[in-house]
Amino acid sequence: TYSLDERNLLTLNYSYSKVTYDKIESLAFIDYDFHQASGTYSHLYSEKDTLNLILSSSRFNTPVLNQITFNHVAQLGWQHKFSEQLVAYVSGGLNYSQVETKLNPINPNGGAPIYIDPDTNEPTPQQPVLESDGIGKVFLLSLQKGYERGSVSLSGSQNQTPTSQGLQTQTQIALNNTFNITERWKSGLSASYSTFELKGLSNTN
Repeated sequence: TYSLDERNLLTLNYSYSKVTYDKIESLAFIDYDFHQASGTYSHLYSEKDTLNLILSSSRFNTPVLNQITFNHVAQLGWQHKFSEQLVAYVSGGLNYSQVETKLNPINPNGGAPIYIDPDTNEPTPQQPVLESDGIGKVFLLSLQKGYERGSVSLSGSQNQTPTSQGLQTQTQIALNNTFNITERWKSGLSASYSTFELKGLSNTN
């Protein structure tokens, strides 16, 4: 995080994860690696308003499926402080996803491996790559209210992340509440409802 000046702030993030399983029993548990880089530019428009520009890109690789998914997201956000105790935030943007899948070879009569061109349905020595892309929507709405003994927040969001089975869209509504029992003890209650939709190369589940 770097402060350009009193009103402008730049934040950069990078994350990497690699997952391997001892035994692969289904497509729900296959090895993958994931890279994600993001940047957030925040501008203090006024004492009560902050504007955000969020850009992120990710690469999701599943070697077992010979599949790589690229995901790019651009969002604009606005935070408004109605008071010191009441803060609202809204952001929205677009998600662009591109999937590249390398077709597996076939070995006719135990001979040298060949590939079938999906366009001509003819044998070819080159490994064909299927490409598929799509555009989705992402958004976040949140309202946070503080009070003397704690705070409560309500949020709704929609995000898209690549998985081994295609692009997953998650829509969620969440409610969080914290209560200060004493200076040393706190209690909290969280509730959420989520729906998931998987969009593969050719179907939707």
